[in-house]
Amino acid sequence: MKRKVICVCSLVLLSVAVSTALGGCGSKSEKDTVASSTTSTSKVVKSSAKTQTSEKQSAKKAKTEASKDFQGQEEAKAPEASSSKNQATAGNDAQGGTSSSAASESNKSSQATTDTQSDAPVPAALVGTWTGTSPQATDISFTVDADGNITSKANFNVDYEPYRQSSTTAKAVQISGNLYVWEGGDFSTLLPGITGLGGAGFQAKPGFILENGTYTPVQFISDLGPTFDYSNYKAFPFSLTK
Repeated sequence: MKRKVICVCSLVLLSVAVSTALGGCGSKSEKDTVASSTTSTSKVVKSSAKTQTSEKQSAKKAKTEASKDFQGQEEAKAPEASSSKNQATAGNDAQGGTSSSAASESNKSSQATTDTQSDAPVPAALVGTWTGTSPQATDISFTVDADGNITSKANFNVDYEPYRQSSTTAKAVQISGNLYVWEGGDFSTLLPGITGLGGAGFQAKPGFILENGTYTPVQFISDLGPTFDYSNYKAFPFSLTK
């Protein structure tokens, strides 16, 4: 009876020991599984982080390369734009030079025309033969050519000068508008159909007014002195026509 009790106790103890051993193995296996799972998760997380980092780096690299390409394209365009701008500027300069040259030529032409007109002995409208009568004479003929050669004829019907014919050369100088003075030449020839002029204590010059197809003789009078005052003049009361 005593041996059976001991055997039973031994079996119980053996069962307990086996169960404990099995429990310990189970715990270790579970720990290993948990640890393995944690390690795997950590690796996955790290792998995911690396992948994201790699993707970010790739995206950054791609953006940098795209930026460089764009910059390169802009730099390539810049010389073209600069070249186009330079060509446009050169064209404008050439056009400006052409316009300036044309204006210069126009000014030269205008100046030449003015010089030609001022150098002409008489105005073109004066050239020809002018005829008429005056209070002192009949059959007046006054002929002017382009070189300033003048021939004057008139019948005065007076004993001391029944007929006058004379020639001279003079230059017509414009005073203002249609008012001219004769420079040089014979005084009496340049005042056709007029006689009996004279006096002392003043200066006198012949001239004319040329307007509306008529020639009106004029006498300028100025005080004695180094300069001549052309503001004081007398227009005679008759005109000649062509």
